[in-house]
Amino acid sequence: MKIRTLLHTLLFALLTMAAMPAEAQFDNTLNAFSPYTFYGIGDLNFSGTAATKTMGGIGAATRSGTSFNIVNPASYSAAAPQAFLFSFGMQGRNDYLKSGTFKSSHNAFNINDVSLQFRILEGLGFGLSVAPYSTVGYKASFVDNSSSLADLGVIRYSYTGSGGITQFKAGLGWKPVKGLSIGVNMLYYLGSIKRISESTFSGVISSSDDFRITRITDKRQVNTMNVELGAQYDIRLRGGRAVTFGAVYEPQRRAGMRRSYNAVNEGAYSTDTIASSASKTELNLPHKVVAGFAYRTGKLVVGADYDFQKWSGSMNDEPVSSGGFFSTTDSRNIRAGFEYTPNRYDIRDMLKRWTYRGGIRYGNTYYRMNGRQIKEYAITVGFGAPLQRNSFTAVNFGAEVGQTGRASGSLTRDTFFKIYLGFNIFATQDWFIRHKFK
Repeated sequence: MKIRTLLHTLLFALLTMAAMPAEAQFDNTLNAFSPYTFYGIGDLNFSGTAATKTMGGIGAATRSGTSFNIVNPASYSAAAPQAFLFSFGMQGRNDYLKSGTFKSSHNAFNINDVSLQFRILEGLGFGLSVAPYSTVGYKASFVDNSSSLADLGVIRYSYTGSGGITQFKAGLGWKPVKGLSIGVNMLYYLGSIKRISESTFSGVISSSDDFRITRITDKRQVNTMNVELGAQYDIRLRGGRAVTFGAVYEPQRRAGMRRSYNAVNEGAYSTDTIASSASKTELNLPHKVVAGFAYRTGKLVVGADYDFQKWSGSMNDEPVSSGGFFSTTDSRNIRAGFEYTPNRYDIRDMLKRWTYRGGIRYGNTYYRMNGRQIKEYAITVGFGAPLQRNSFTAVNFGAEVGQTGRASGSLTRDTFFKIYLGFNIFATQDWFIRHKFK
């Protein structure tokens, strides 16, 4: 099979999988594993392809005609003429949890993003992407020996959560005057989060008709739209150098979540529904502002972003099992990264066309547990290797190691290790021409 046919087939399969509703993707598998996802809408996934994630996640001010930036829609205006740009990525994640004497680990693998970009007219480009916005994943169980009912038998409590929210983006980037580009994305959020808690009684001395399991299923669904605005200003310097400033803004969206609540008792021969309801719970997608800069030469790109999201008051407070409450708070993150390519146009030595990347990020999550905001930091490294001598089609590989929270008090330290694998397919016009002669 020719490489083009293989890539076309693989791309179609990934687009199909990414277009599935979030519930279908996440309901039976855990794409995250963290006790913090017990609350809110789970862990937030910062935007970006495999290439930009290995640069610390920067993207407000980066722009290129040969690689896709899904952070800022203004960058779509840099789309190369007579070419389609396809990008898709996958992510593997390992989590190592520690809280007091408790330790656990988990690994997962899932699709990270699917996107495409092409030029409509000179200075006008189109971009489309699908990526996870948040993920929920946890499993926990324990035996209660302190309850007065423990004398009658073994009581086990178990908690499981899965699901997440997927973000769809479609927009335009336009360059009206030299140096200035503006863009807009239409955003669509779709997802389902399911949380199940069970109380199981075993060894209880009673008749076989007594209930042995109490199961509570709490399912919340999100289905809403929003808009994202972006701008970039490019200043050209001598010697092929340039500085770009960029900003992205997403206004607050009063979305809400549809909630279904169901509680049942299960016995040996019968099941009884003890509570069932449908309602709408509060969810406000926050104001979001991302601002940054990037400095580039023919070989080097260096940049940094500042990300602010106003999560305070966006969701209802929830009680924490260890005491206190979970509440949302504003998140602030700083990201910085670089990429270096010795000679991206060298057709003789492929190694000179390899791209090397690295970055760091540090900030606060939107979680506030018992009055303490949960912090997160990470370090990233990666590289991109071209697949053809005369094309910008490349495979991108990277790794990230970081930590969420800390193991003090009743909190949990989540040390995570991620692996990114992405494909950047630069399809020129001849891809879509059927030649009569070979």
